Amino acid sequence: MVTFLPLILCLALPPAPASAASRVERATALLGPGSREEALGPWRLLTDVRDRSLVSELDRVAAFLPQEYRARFGLEAESRPGETLVLFASEASYRTFSNDANDPVPPATSGHAGGGFAAAHAGAGPGDARPAAVHELVHLLTEQAFAFPAPPWINEGLSEDLAWCRADAKGRLVFDTFDGRSTALRAGDRILRTESGPRATIRSFRERSRSGRVSPLPALIAPDRFLSADAGERRDAYTAAGLLMRFLLAGDPARAERFRAFLRAAALGALADLDALAFTLEMDAKVLERSYWRFVRGL
Repeated sequence: MVTFLPLILCLALPPAPASAASRVERATALLGPGSREEALGPWRLLTDVRDRSLVSELDRVAAFLPQEYRARFGLEAESRPGETLVLFASEASYRTFSNDANDPVPPATSGHAGGGFAAAHAGAGPGDARPAAVHELVHLLTEQAFAFPAPPWINEGLSEDLAWCRADAKGRLVFDTFDGRSTALRAGDRILRTESGPRATIRSFRERSRSGRVSPLPALIAPDRFLSADAGERRDAYTAAGLLMRFLLAGDPARAERFRAFLRAAALGALADLDALAFTLEMDAKVLERSYWRFVRGL
């Protein structure tokens, strides 16, 4: 028997009234005396995570992230001085922080970013912490790359695409891969295998799409889905957006270059809905959606 555990839900926030400095001050108070400040690639990390090897792994991955963002999406972005990720070891501490903040963070969200500041919790270890950290750091890069707030399906899709990737021993993300882990648990005379991380999320979404239990693509990536109070609706929106990035960037180099041109135009404020995307790709919108679902169901 295989049980699927959903991947974390994270959120990109518009700039909030609270400054990054005040958020850092509040987070530092919650982290307590055992916390420390370290480099996380070109960013600053504040954390109370005791696992030094985990933090070192995150540092290696973060070091390559800006150049991988440019290579993957064709967008120019760098970290800004002072940009900070706060990584809480405890989900409870993160919840306290996000509930006290003046940010519209929905329930069950595991991270958020905006205004040069990001926060997340480390979950159960590297399999949770790295996707969470990468997801939020990509939001900070997207914030730099776009002259105006990126449409949610782009903002979350870019973050999910890179957060899903495996990392090699040097910390470089391996594009178009799905990370994840499997754990065997004994229940009486049976072995239950629990799968978690991106692979489990994608597999669950794919199976539900095959049986017609997910919404059409335009409804899935509608802006309100990403702020829905229903965690399942939000999870589907994130997954659909991430898989749309995978579909557009994998398999067909000409389509991938057209999509990168679409992203560069969107970053300057051009229309960035599905019809505009289909026009840029020189595809009919309905053909685009059918092709997307063939890709998802064939994963």
